[in-house]
Amino acid sequence: MLTDNLLLSGLVAGLILTFARLFDGVTDPLIGMWLDNTVTRWGKFRPFLLGGSIMINIGMLFIFGGFVRFSNPTLQYAWIIVWYAVYIIGYTAQSACTKSAQVQLTSDTRQRSLLAFLTSIIDAFYWNGFLAVSVNYVAGFPGGLTNPTGYRHIVLLAIAVNILLTFFALLSLREHDRPEFYSRQRRPADRVRVGTLIDLISRNHALQALIAAAATNKLAWVLQGAAAVYFYVYTVQNLKTQATVSLLALPAMFVGNFVGMWIARRTDRKTSFLAGTWAAILLGGLVIIVRPFDVERLWLFLLLISLVNAANGITAMNIIPMIADVADYDHWKNGRFVPGLVGTTFGLVDKLVSSASGLLIGGLLTAIGYQTGMEWSPVIYWAFLLVMLGVPVAGHLISVIAMRWYPINGLLYAKIQNDLDPQRVLR
Repeated sequence: MLTDNLLLSGLVAGLILTFARLFDGVTDPLIGMWLDNTVTRWGKFRPFLLGGSIMINIGMLFIFGGFVRFSNPTLQYAWIIVWYAVYIIGYTAQSACTKSAQVQLTSDTRQRSLLAFLTSIIDAFYWNGFLAVSVNYVAGFPGGLTNPTGYRHIVLLAIAVNILLTFFALLSLREHDRPEFYSRQRRPADRVRVGTLIDLISRNHALQALIAAAATNKLAWVLQGAAAVYFYVYTVQNLKTQATVSLLALPAMFVGNFVGMWIARRTDRKTSFLAGTWAAILLGGLVIIVRPFDVERLWLFLLLISLVNAANGITAMNIIPMIADVADYDHWKNGRFVPGLVGTTFGLVDKLVSSASGLLIGGLLTAIGYQTGMEWSPVIYWAFLLVMLGVPVAGHLISVIAMRWYPINGLLYAKIQNDLDPQRVLR
């Protein structure tokens, strides 16, 4: 959209996105501290949800609405950068609540897992549907992807969806996001500061373990997305297979999310996360060993890759509610109620790891001397096989090791909730 609709050069678009990613990471802990220090008559989270929605929608409208065009390229770049920064701040405000408001919404472990399952499903269907519809819709206008009218329609649709979902989020928090329900109200001297962030990262072993486990998985997933085309061209040697795998990925993720929820509700989220992690290790390793890429065994490859995607769905489903569990753990162990800071600290590391994926892919392409239209060779075959499957297996192994230091199992979770509020009614 930046290059086709706004006519930016690829270099400028790349620089804007890179600096925006860094700005996005810096704003995470700042928003988290602000959120944790906020107590208003309208609650803690609802002002951020509403304010974030307004900023997101204004940012999208002013960037892609096509209402303002400058003939001076410098002014056009400045316009885009300013409103993209507004969008990022709004997005951070809303996503911080996604991770932290669940602490206030419910302490019932079964409800948290159900909420994570529903969020994963809605997110997957929305984004896959949005991408499938938006590109074809915009391309149908005269001039195709260079016509601003199609983008304006898509942005107005995205704004409508954001407003609708924000309304339901505000409605769901209406009875829970109140000062009288906040745990252990802090004195003014106990305000969250930068030192709180440093102490949180250094002392909260549950957060450290979760970040290590989730960050390695996230890096592997991002690398898979970046290397997918190369993998199907040079390793599988059948680019059409990618379309079939993509078609099967959504139902596979749905099955994985459901299984992850089922295990978590009957045991705990740590067990569910490890179950998905071990399944991904074994299945990914099996694909590397068997390498069923020939036509005769294509069915086996599709089956195994679908199972790998399902296993990844199990692990992914547990991440968001585990962030809430870590916030409760820190509250219980260190006596501070900082769900916003816990969620945004996790988000900061997650974004930094995602940003590193481009460097890794670029380094790999340089190391193998890749050029457009490069001929097949054993080196390129194994390079993309290991990036697509070997790196995720290694990441999952690191997750298993990290989870040894993650203390929150079912028994400890019950103790935490009972100690924090012995007379509580599960919300």
